[in-house]
Amino acid sequence: MAQGGYLYRVKRKVTFLMRRGSFYPSSRRKDIPERTVFHKIFVNSLFAFLLAYVFVYLVFNLTILLSAAAFNIPTLLSYAEISYIVKGTGWTSDAVKIIFSSGPFIMLLLGTVMLFLYQYVSHETGILKLVVLWIYSLSIVQCLGEITVGSLLGEGFGYVLMYMYVNDTMVLVITVLALCGMVAAGVLSTRQYLVSANSYFNDLPHRLNRKFLVFQFLFPFVAGNIIIYLVKLPGITLYELFVNATMVFVLLPVIIRGGTMADFYFDEEPRQVKLVFPMILASIIVLILFRLVLNSGLRILM
Repeated sequence: MAQGGYLYRVKRKVTFLMRRGSFYPSSRRKDIPERTVFHKIFVNSLFAFLLAYVFVYLVFNLTILLSAAAFNIPTLLSYAEISYIVKGTGWTSDAVKIIFSSGPFIMLLLGTVMLFLYQYVSHETGILKLVVLWIYSLSIVQCLGEITVGSLLGEGFGYVLMYMYVNDTMVLVITVLALCGMVAAGVLSTRQYLVSANSYFNDLPHRLNRKFLVFQFLFPFVAGNIIIYLVKLPGITLYELFVNATMVFVLLPVIIRGGTMADFYFDEEPRQVKLVFPMILASIIVLILFRLVLNSGLRILM
């Protein structure tokens, strides 16, 4: 039975490849998809990125707010940053260590959960799995990127290292390890990023791997950060910009390694590349609410 099932899958794949033209001269191969196809892929991924960003931003910062509340430190969360309403003498060593390490820790957990969830739904052709993949990517950045930038600038997670009296050499080692962690996450997850193409195509030829990754991830990342910057004006901090920018250490390895991978075959079910207007509308509404609700700040007191 198992052998019969294997032979059936091989026969099915060979039949598909012959219909596609892979066994014929290159002149008979199907043309590269139109430019508008990749434009639609870019737009859909952009708004999926924005939805994921708001979710990750709220989870990360609400974790810090709750940690601060456990130490009776009043806080105010705005659309741009957290304000700690406490004098310098109100901070204790334990409070600093727990509060400023809680965010990266919860992001590590969230990223792990999202990666397992994405692997479970990666065979589905729906677009919402892309939101899950962006949440995973942003969680990695908010964990390892926060550690990298915080260690270098002495903010955020950098306060934890200060109160632990970590010397400069160890700070450098931690920074390098965090950078290597982001690169490794990109390299090891490249296949998962490429598999997201099954929402649009029946197969992804090798020659389109990098083009797809650029339009699906790199361009939306750049455009998404520009939109976030505009939404948060005038309150966005330079520290957050640096943390967000560290995603290049995840995406560039994905694009580089992805360009070396072989063709991807998915299935023969009909696909249509189109804009997902419900998700686009939901993303716009969420961004507007994000700015309006947090404009006056969210305060947690215990």
